Amino acid sequence: MAFAFDYKIAAVLAMIFLVIYNLSLKTFFARGQDWRALIPFVAAGVLLAVAYFAYTYKEVHITTETTMLALVILGALALTTAFGWYSMAYGKVSVYAAILAISTPLTAFLAYYFIPNEELSTLQWAGVALGLVSIVLVTNG
Repeated sequence: MAFAFDYKIAAVLAMIFLVIYNLSLKTFFARGQDWRALIPFVAAGVLLAVAYFAYTYKEVHITTETTMLALVILGALALTTAFGWYSMAYGKVSVYAAILAISTPLTAFLAYYFIPNEELSTLQWAGVALGLVSIVLVTNG
C-alpha cells in the first residue's frame, strides 16, 4: 500500500516525535517514575498490532526472510529501548541524544554498502562528516 506522502516530510515528523519521546521519557525518569508503569501501554500497542495483523492477515506474505528480518528488527528495537531507557534514567538527555545521533551518519554509511541503490553525493557525504564532527563536539563538552 503506497501513500502520496513525501518521505522527507515523514522523516521530519519522525524526528519531531522522537524529540517528544526523548524529552517525555527523560521527564518520566527525572520525576522518579517506575518504567514498569509503561508495560500496560506497550501491551496495548502490541494487542492493537496483533488485531491489525489478524484483520489483514490474508494480505501478508510471510517468508523465511521476512521472519528473520522481523526478529532482527524487533530484537534491535527491544535492545534500543532497554539501553535508551537506562541511559535516560541515569544520564543527561543532551549527551544521550548526541550519542544516539551517531546512528544517523552510521546508518547512511552502512546503507551505502549494504542496501542496493543507496547512494550519496559528495555534498551529502560532507554533511554526514559534519554531523559526526558536531556529535563529537557536543559529547566532549
